[in-house]
Order: sequence, then structure tokens, then C-alpha cells
Amino acid sequence: MPPAPEIRSLTPDDADAVADLDTEAFGYPAPTGPAAEQWPTVGSRAWGVLRGRDLVAAAEVRELASWFGGTAVPTAGIAAVAVRPEHRGTRLLVPLFRQMLADARARGEVISTLFPTAPGIYRPLGYEIVGELADVEVPVASLARIPAPEGIVLRRADPDDEPDVVVRRAVYDRWAAAQNGPLTRQGPQQRPLGREAPDDWDTVTLAFDTAGEPVGYAAWRRTDGYQGGTATVTVHEFIALTGAAAAALWRLFGGFESVAGTVALRTSGGDATRLVLPAAPWRPMRQWPYGLRLLDVVGAFRARGAAPIDATLPFRVIGDGLDGTYRLTASGGTLSCEPAAADGPAFTGRGLALAYAGVQSCANLRFVGLLSGPDTDDARWDALLGGGFAIRNYF
Repeated sequence: MPPAPEIRSLTPDDADAVADLDTEAFGYPAPTGPAAEQWPTVGSRAWGVLRGRDLVAAAEVRELASWFGGTAVPTAGIAAVAVRPEHRGTRLLVPLFRQMLADARARGEVISTLFPTAPGIYRPLGYEIVGELADVEVPVASLARIPAPEGIVLRRADPDDEPDVVVRRAVYDRWAAAQNGPLTRQGPQQRPLGREAPDDWDTVTLAFDTAGEPVGYAAWRRTDGYQGGTATVTVHEFIALTGAAAAALWRLFGGFESVAGTVALRTSGGDATRLVLPAAPWRPMRQWPYGLRLLDVVGAFRARGAAPIDATLPFRVIGDGLDGTYRLTASGGTLSCEPAAADGPAFTGRGLALAYAGVQSCANLRFVGLLSGPDTDDARWDALLGGGFAIRNYF
């Protein structure tokens, strides 16, 4: 009879055992040097499951914040979930997540997100897929046909120039705050674009309008080779605040037509920069699903911004550890929520995650059994929480 599992927070003394587990689960090389001495990293909390003295499962909770409705929402990002092969299928993640998420909730993190390798594993834990990070390919030849837009000046950024770092951050912040989902890139676990960026982001091109205001940037690098049919330009991030900026940046990559065949772009959601392309193919190559669940119904809605409409919406939540009845009050773009007797519609926890993220209408939630009860407020729920969903960071 195996010993009962023990769930506990992990310390630097557990670093070697976690490194062995991660190497086995993900193929990561074991860390060496100073990096190995800084675990868990600042802004990260590690948890593990032990049977006797053996670490058989582990995960990290990263202190993040995500934009929803123009407001930064405290977020527990789950990463590096690993289980020994001999212990998979034994439901070890249930008690592990129960304890991790209770701790996150106590620390004021009101939602949790993750990139699930197998979404079916995490649905019973209350997570639902609300978006995805994707790599897509676009033919360079089509970009060369984009006319040069008027009023846009492109300039190479200097990675050692603080004003250029500030420009990139400002463009990202303006774009991200207008979406649902992106990380704020503030705090120790949210590395902004700048000097802290990965080494392979070796080139950043900035876009400015005629008034000298920054309106976009692309972070990119060249891969090996110069054969037009096979070489690739890899674009790690492409943010544009105007159609002209998007056209100018896309056209920049069209200039590689003689030496590269494709642009490989990392993106997500209904990327608006695609709208300026001349009907070019947009071929998804790889996707990473992104899951979300609420940890604290009242806290999550109070932290989130919303459309500037006035409404009072009673509702219930059933399952996923969120059971209760509530009243949501919206006024001028802000939300308040409190426990209250309610006869309104009933969301499952997963259904509420989809509604909160603004990615599915109430009608669609009803079609798949994630929302039931009276539908008189459905249109107001949709108007209040709807909007584009996008992410740009993998963690």
C-alpha cells in the first residue's frame, strides 16, 4: 500500500528533485550555475506532491496580472505541472490544485490561467479554453505588394537606449489594455520587452506617425539561409495601433522577398493586423491552448472592467468549487458583485470562465450546457463582458 500523498510548498532544498522531474516531463536540461540557485524564482511559488520521501508531482504558481475590460486583474498563472509517469492517472492533481488555488485565493489572486498540454485533464479542475497562442505562416511575396502607407516612419530600436525601451512598453500597454487576456508585463514574473527580452529578439523595428507618436513595433529575427523558398523571418511580436502602422510593418517584411519565403508570426485571437494583408494565406502551424478559471467570483468581477452600461444581473454558479448565488451590478464601466439571493441564470464554473473572458455568447453557453435558467439578461451579459481576447506571452 503506497503512503498517502503529502501536499506542501517546495523550497530551494527541493530544487534538484524538481529539476529531475521537469527534465523527465518536458525534456528540459537541468539548470546549472546561478539560475539553479534562484529557485523558486521571485514571484513564483512551487508546490509538490510527495509519497514518502519521493517527489512525484510538482507545479508552480506565478504571480501575474491580466487585462480585462481595461483593468489589471490579479492572476495565478499555473506552469511546469509535472507528474511522474508511474503516478499519472491517479488524480494527484486534484489535491495539488485544491491546495495551490486556495493559497492563491488567500493571496488575492482572483483568476487562474494556464497552458494545458491536455485540456481534458484540466476541465475537471474548473479550467476552460478561452483562447490560444499560435504560430502562423504568411508568404513574404504577398507582403511585397502592400503599398507604402503615408505618414509612417520606421526606425530600428536601440536595445541599450532607455527611451526606446519605454516606447515599446507604451505601445504594448496601450494595445494590451484594449483587449481581454494579455498580461500586463509588470512584476518579477512578467518580463517586458526591453533589455530583459530574450537574446533571440535581436531586432526591433519601431513605427511612428507624422507627429512622432509611436504607433507600433515588430520584434523579429532572421533564420539561417537566404533561399527564397525555404528561409524564414521569425516575428516574435507584432503590435500596431493604426492600420498604416500595420501596413508599414508588414511591408517591411515584404522586403525579404528575394531571400526568404515566409514570415512566421506568433499571435493569438483575431489579430487585427491581418486585416491589412492583401488576402494573403494565413496558415496556422502550431497552437497552445489557454485555459482560465475564476478563483473568487466576487473578487474577479470587482477587479474586472466592463462596457459602460448600467445593469443589475442576478446569477448562480454551480460546480468547480464556486457554488453560490450572486448579484452583479454594472455602472459606468465598473462592476461590483456580492453574494445575494438570486433566481437568475445558472453558470457552471467553466461557463462563467468563458463569459468572463468575453469569448462565448450566452446563447452558445446554453447550446453546450454551460448555462441554464432564464435568458432575459443574456443580451446584457454579452454586451457587458464581450470583446476581443488575445494573449502574447507563454509562461
